[in-house]
Amino acid sequence: MRGSIRALASVFSLFFAGLVIAAWILGGFKPVMLALLIFCAYFPFGWWITDRIAVRRRHARQPDKQIETTVKFTNDSISCANVRGDARLNWNLIFAVLDTPRGLLFLLPDNIIWFWLPQRLFQENLLREGILNLAAEHSIEIRKIG
Repeated sequence: MRGSIRALASVFSLFFAGLVIAAWILGGFKPVMLALLIFCAYFPFGWWITDRIAVRRRHARQPDKQIETTVKFTNDSISCANVRGDARLNWNLIFAVLDTPRGLLFLLPDNIIWFWLPQRLFQENLLREGILNLAAEHSIEIRKIG
């Protein structure tokens, strides 16, 4: 679902939850009010949780689509190669690198995911730090998450 529609549904849901809370304060508690509040909590916060669950489920159900990819970092570019094809991009085309406890996520403009390097690939944090330092040298935004 588009982000603008999610935002609109979230605002409407929070407004409706405010009305339910006001009715609760003014008129007393009714069990249906609690059900309405739980339902209203889904729209602003539930999508985030269900999106994460959907990604995990899709990843687990399609092990045949998980292909081995070789990533090479140089001072000029980053290249990815697998059985489907090769891609080489200059550093100035990388929008950001998300640095998470589980690995590094490389983003292109408009937050398009290019590739993911899981933490298990880094035997030592020296390799991870080397990649982050290389990105920093090329003025790539590094977002620390978690």
